[in-house]
Amino acid sequence: MVFEEDVDENNNNSKSKQMQNEEEYLSFMEAYKLTGQAKVEGIKEFMENLIDNDVKFLLFAHHQAILDQYEEFCVKKAIKYIRIDGSVPLDKRHYRA
Repeated sequence: MVFEEDVDENNNNSKSKQMQNEEEYLSFMEAYKLTGQAKVEGIKEFMENLIDNDVKFLLFAHHQAILDQYEEFCVKKAIKYIRIDGSVPLDKRHYRA
């Protein structure tokens, strides 16, 4: 026999576990974002060194906000670049490359 109290307790435990999992996921993603952010200045210096030496290169980043910072750097320094990210439709990516 199942009592209503048992069902309520199981539902509360399940919701509590789900909230904990969501909080852990959000914390992980925030830490992941911060690791990307921490590298921005060093990457900009490295990019400048490559550009000064006429080296072509590809730059990959997980977060668009990080790519935005690299793009801003390129614009500010009048560096030619091609950006392909998740907002570029598949049929346009080949054309850009």
